[in-house]
Amino acid sequence: MFLNVNCTSITYDSKPSAAILEASKKAEAEKVVKVPSESKADKVPTIEESKTNSLLSKLDKDKATEEELTEAFCRDIDAYSFDFNTDTGKPPRCEDVPRTPGVCGVIHDSADCSGGWKLIITEGSISFPYFSGYWKYRNDADLIGVRAGCTLTAFSSTGFSGKREAFKTEANDVWWVLSEYSAYRHMDEDIESIQCICNKGKSSK
Repeated sequence: MFLNVNCTSITYDSKPSAAILEASKKAEAEKVVKVPSESKADKVPTIEESKTNSLLSKLDKDKATEEELTEAFCRDIDAYSFDFNTDTGKPPRCEDVPRTPGVCGVIHDSADCSGGWKLIITEGSISFPYFSGYWKYRNDADLIGVRAGCTLTAFSSTGFSGKREAFKTEANDVWWVLSEYSAYRHMDEDIESIQCICNKGKSSK
């Protein structure tokens, strides 16, 4: 089944709309909290249990706008995204993010890894000022790959300043072609410094 819904603009950092905040309050008020027995601790929620927590079901269908319905749907399915999503966004020509200890991610100046430079990012901070060894990487990155369990934060200016975007992963490596995401398009070829950290338990896999 294919649902033509674009959720790329709905992120953990985007501010929920007023309608979504109200729907969240309704869902929380109606939620029945149960302590599962040991044998049912990993039980998959039933359809009715899922509907109880659904933001989409708490919106007034006669008043909600298309944008609010889309946001509710995207925030509902986010809880299942890592269970069902097998597409990491990695272009076919790209190599996997290295599993070397300390490696956090990788950036490319080519959106499909067909040429140009590649920079492996280790945990810590890197700035790309003029007249430095990293000069050629400034304002030229098109593609970001982040290792599972890590967060790479990109900045539009040197010294970790200017506009910023965080690229966070959970169970899987994730890749972003910056020009293809409305939320990140402003960072396409406009990155001058990077910080990266990893959850040790996940990034070591």
